[in-house]
Amino acid sequence: MASLAARHNGAPARVMRRQRSAPHYQHLLTLPPGYVQQAQGAAPAAVQQGAWPLVLFLHGAGEGAGGGMHHGDTADPPRPPRLVAAYAGDAAAQESRGRPAPAHPGTAHLLATSAITLSPQVDYARMGHGFRPGGLLALLDDITCEGEAARAAQAEAVAEAEAEGMPPPVPLPLAVDPDRVYVTGISMGGYGTWALGAADPGRFAALLPICGGGDPAALAPRLAQASLPVLAVHGARDDIIPIEQSERLVKAIQELGGDASLARMPDAGHDCWTEAYNDMGVWSWLLEQRRRRAP
Repeated sequence: MASLAARHNGAPARVMRRQRSAPHYQHLLTLPPGYVQQAQGAAPAAVQQGAWPLVLFLHGAGEGAGGGMHHGDTADPPRPPRLVAAYAGDAAAQESRGRPAPAHPGTAHLLATSAITLSPQVDYARMGHGFRPGGLLALLDDITCEGEAARAAQAEAVAEAEAEGMPPPVPLPLAVDPDRVYVTGISMGGYGTWALGAADPGRFAALLPICGGGDPAALAPRLAQASLPVLAVHGARDDIIPIEQSERLVKAIQELGGDASLARMPDAGHDCWTEAYNDMGVWSWLLEQRRRRAP
């Protein structure tokens, strides 16, 4: 895999890798052009910002893999990897399964230039259905080299690359701002977003679950206690995951004094993410959030 030095051409860098620790999520990383310049020591003062926000995106059930990496990062309707690809001028990002679904240039620019994106993929052949919160937390540790196991895995990767005469595919740890880590997901990934946020609410700045759901009794108390901001998005005409799933969770969090709201899309069905991810206001809200530290 090429190094970042070989990748920089003014566009975001795209790196596919596999988590070195269990459960070995395969994942796609995108790095803003300013991050690439910064990593090379060539960034002008205007983009030397140190740590960067990270958007963790969890895909839907139809985008998993069966023994290999088949991430729909350019050919599917607007979602974080595809928005970045659209900004980079990827021709495949101009169509969606044979029908036009253009990415809004403003949202594509904002996400591609402002944040690192991390898009893990469930390998159904190895993992079964759904995202595992513990595995996702380990993945975050992996790319930020948090903890002894992650640091050991990175040292092993560096040694392997040196033995092969190759640079590491991406310098780790990534320069992630720990106060600006966000989680968003659609459908199955919407469920995963709720579950991951509740598993470690003090780790994240905000959640953006889209057409997801979960058990209010299990999730709401932890999210409310941490005052973790949640903006749930759901289509009123969703006949796959009814909007009541999001309504119940948001109501339960609000009743416990937490910070949650629901954006209802009255004319949208299950695929409400196309409209949501193309909405500049949604991304502006998300990227404005900062982690609320416990007193």
